[in-house]
Amino acid sequence: MAIEVSTLTEATLEGTGIFDVLMRANKAHLDAEFAKGRIKGSEYATVYLGSLQSVMNTALGFLTQGEKLSLEAQLLEQQILLAQVEVQKAQAELAILQADLARIP
Repeated sequence: MAIEVSTLTEATLEGTGIFDVLMRANKAHLDAEFAKGRIKGSEYATVYLGSLQSVMNTALGFLTQGEKLSLEAQLLEQQILLAQVEVQKAQAELAILQADLARIP
């Protein structure tokens, strides 16, 4: 199952991709810190670039982790089905052995 780019970003400021949403939250925090004078004009670009990289890494990690969890869940479902089939097979073999033993005089 491939990761859709639109899940990461819709390439708009109003997008609903994970990156878009996290960047809006990040920008709100940066703007608040800038307004309070905690980040000065010359520092803003550096802080913004660092946070942009961090948000992108976080968004990509979130997506890949979600993909991994989905695949692991599918694998577990298949393992459960396989175990159920093995139990049924063992029960059938036991029934055959019991029938064979019952025929021994």
